[in-house]
Amino acid sequence: MARKLLAHSTCEVKVPNQPKTPLKRLRCDDALWDRFGELAEPDRSAVLRHFMRWYCREPGVTLPKRPSADPKQTPPRDDGT
Repeated sequence: MARKLLAHSTCEVKVPNQPKTPLKRLRCDDALWDRFGELAEPDRSAVLRHFMRWYCREPGVTLPKRPSADPKQTPPRDDGT
């Protein structure tokens, strides 16, 4: 049975720290997501947004910096490379 909203309700719910942009979804292997989270500075979202701005050729945006390579922490990729 469908719920009906009360027409006389004037309750407005305020959400603290509501983001200005909608949440996007991404499919990714858990291990890769976890490693990316450990290395991404300041956080995954900031690095992904920076990359997308560079990828879309926004003026003045440079390729995001990557962390220095550590062969012990870099497992082989799934695609064999």
